[in-house]
Amino acid sequence: MPLYLPQKLSKKTGKLNGIHYRQLFLDSLERGEAYQVEMLRREGKYYAHITFVELEAKVIYTGHLSMMGTDMNPDGFGLTEVSKQGNYQGHAYLRQHELTFCRSKRRLNLCGELVRDVVAKAEKHQCGIAFEDLKFKDDRDVTAKLARISSQFVYATLLQMLESRCLRRGVEYVKVRPQYTSKIGLYKYCHQYGLDVHNGAALVIARRSYGLSESVPKLLRDKLIPEKKQVQFNGKNEWSQWSEVTQQIGKLFKKRKEVNTPGLWLVHRKRLLGIA
Repeated sequence: MPLYLPQKLSKKTGKLNGIHYRQLFLDSLERGEAYQVEMLRREGKYYAHITFVELEAKVIYTGHLSMMGTDMNPDGFGLTEVSKQGNYQGHAYLRQHELTFCRSKRRLNLCGELVRDVVAKAEKHQCGIAFEDLKFKDDRDVTAKLARISSQFVYATLLQMLESRCLRRGVEYVKVRPQYTSKIGLYKYCHQYGLDVHNGAALVIARRSYGLSESVPKLLRDKLIPEKKQVQFNGKNEWSQWSEVTQQIGKLFKKRKEVNTPGLWLVHRKRLLGIA
């Protein structure tokens, strides 16, 4: 029987809204590629879900000069661009408060718009995109972020949309491991460049995509690690060192009976470290 492939046209312009899936599928048929069809019956009507492989666009925007790190949050994306040498070049925050309370269909649409804007910024700056490969359930630094994100919307949808958009638009993307990106950004870069914690994490993500290491600053070593433990501390790997730094900063807040939040750290950093 004939199969109708729907597409939505704009009421104002009469042109197609979004991706031309009908033409993509017809092109796939002309290439003779295999596809999968799932037949569904709903209220006496039959629907066909078609799955096929979409060709990837030629990569045009790469990280050969700079990379834009993206930190995903319940209300948007923190974006920070760094050069190939790891130097800060600028930041922005794409915010959409409605994501935290809107319905599922509306949320899906807003996620698509956010991802579109993120990739458009990468195209404008002619750089690649780096984002976290959030697949770790019980990691110390990732658990809170996953819980916060998944309580509002399906984070996997955003990641899938971002990856698909990069493939369609020819933007190079790099997935990095997410351990301690927020902590490193907060304790090392936020005060230096005037960033909030999300853009600080995005900066670390972009640097990590180039394989750059994140050594603990000398100030934090001297103020947080006792002299007799310096040798043992220096023998630890990078993430173990940042884990120790995080624990010591938590003790500083606990000693003063204060809540350990990024905002308080940025405001009272010098006082907490005893350098005010």
